[in-house]
Amino acid sequence: MEKRTSKRIPVSLEARLILGDITHKAFITNISKNGLYVIALSGENDFANRDERMLMVKFYISSEQFMELQCKEMWSDLSELSSKKMGLEIKDPPVEFKKFYKTSYYKIKKEISHDAIAVIGMSCNYPGAQGLKSFWENILARRREFRLIPSQRLPISEYYDPDPFAPDKTYANRVAVIDGFTFDWIKRGIPKTVVESSDIVHWLALEVALQALEEAGYGRGNIPSDRTGVILGNTLTGEHSRSQYMRLRWPYVKRVLEAS
Repeated sequence: MEKRTSKRIPVSLEARLILGDITHKAFITNISKNGLYVIALSGENDFANRDERMLMVKFYISSEQFMELQCKEMWSDLSELSSKKMGLEIKDPPVEFKKFYKTSYYKIKKEISHDAIAVIGMSCNYPGAQGLKSFWENILARRREFRLIPSQRLPISEYYDPDPFAPDKTYANRVAVIDGFTFDWIKRGIPKTVVESSDIVHWLALEVALQALEEAGYGRGNIPSDRTGVILGNTLTGEHSRSQYMRLRWPYVKRVLEAS
């Protein structure tokens, strides 16, 4: 594949592809100095069955300015039935298109320069992977971490039923869980009573966040705390919330009532 000589700029333009007397609706999703990336909608067989690789592309670059380009199809992808992806080379790009490309380039560059994000540190804790290295190894090996639900998480004998409509039961009996996580409350300077009364998911999130900061080269002594914030996403579930749902606790309550 030849090295691209100019940057591709993302755009969103409705267009018309014309081959002789055949016209199809299309979308231009990015442009370069002398090329277009186009998605043609339906009727792609009309394109595939033609030996002629030249076509006309028409589109508006503003409410008043119309562009008409003579193009050559360089490659195409017919893997999707409802559309055809095409790479087009513009034959002798006109001055108007060059100006449009330049304007689009500086517009995107200006937008990105104000909102750029650099990833300088990462960390994770997944089932079967307590760090980035093991997580990536699992991905490459296509390793699956699902297994029978451990009894300490959910006693299968009390909660499992293959009937998906059985009330207060689950028809799933396999799960991926995190093993071996312990929180060093002494090292982190957090009272044991606070740790024990809080959901362990809180401390897991804290450890992962700290590891990401450490991987980025930051620690307690050099992190700019006045310009640092932490954003966490949570599905509002965890060990504590899960154990507090009465319907989930019913087998335990039932045993207590029967024993009394």
